[in-house]
Amino acid sequence: AYTIKNCTNSGDITLSSAHTGWCGLAGITGGYGTSYGAVSDCSNSGDLFYTGEITGNKVTYIGGVIALAIQGQALSNLTNTGVITYTGDGRKGSTTNNSVDIGGIAGRVTNVTFTGTMTNGERLKDGTFSTNIKMAGKFTKTNLGGIAGYVTAGKVEPTKIGAYGKVLVESA
Repeated sequence: AYTIKNCTNSGDITLSSAHTGWCGLAGITGGYGTSYGAVSDCSNSGDLFYTGEITGNKVTYIGGVIALAIQGQALSNLTNTGVITYTGDGRKGSTTNNSVDIGGIAGRVTNVTFTGTMTNGERLKDGTFSTNIKMAGKFTKTNLGGIAGYVTAGKVEPTKIGAYGKVLVESA
């Protein structure tokens, strides 16, 4: 099994192309599938921008650290302080099946274990909190979360969760 450990990203990432299949955007890794092991002690401070179009009945996964994690991975001690901005168009093609899953740490997780410390966003010096997920695009279905946008099965056993960032949604 592979392990992604002690990684840091501080660069901004922009995804602006149209896509007809599943798509992932994240600060550390886009997708981490079956039997790949663990992602631990990683952080993202770079901003993520999605401005593309979704067509063909598919899902876009956007996460501060990992876009999509499935089937038995262990996620531990992950931090995102970057801003995630979605201004794309998720209503091209079929308007019934296209969706966007956005989470401060992970866009979508299925049968994954969260342990350790998970932190998204930050408390600013003036006592307010950063806005680190911004939705201003067109979308049919969206799942948003401070830590994970969409979760199916698995365990959440962190010793500390800090979801400090604000989520700002504006309809387009």
